[in-house]
Amino acid sequence: MQDVEIGVNDDATNHKLSHDNSNDAQTTASAMSIRGDPFAERDGKTLTWTNVDMTLAGKDGKDDRMLLEKVWGEVPVKQTTAIMGPSGAGKTSLLNILAGRA
Repeated sequence: MQDVEIGVNDDATNHKLSHDNSNDAQTTASAMSIRGDPFAERDGKTLTWTNVDMTLAGKDGKDDRMLLEKVWGEVPVKQTTAIMGPSGAGKTSLLNILAGRA
């Protein structure tokens, strides 16, 4: 199995929440307004992944099956990206790896 590299790059210059007590009310109000409006504009991040491999171990003497091999990709900041392919191509497996569930 090869190493998996997953990166998130900030394109925003000021994305950290302030810990100054004078800004706590403003930060909380801002966070509440974002949660209340799913279409509110947010700072974006670029998600990239390289060399993603996934092998399904064979049962009862069957051979291992390679589900994903050297998969790479990128979701640019503020862009919608579709992961497309036929049934059994490994779309859900890839999403599970990227989400940390596999």
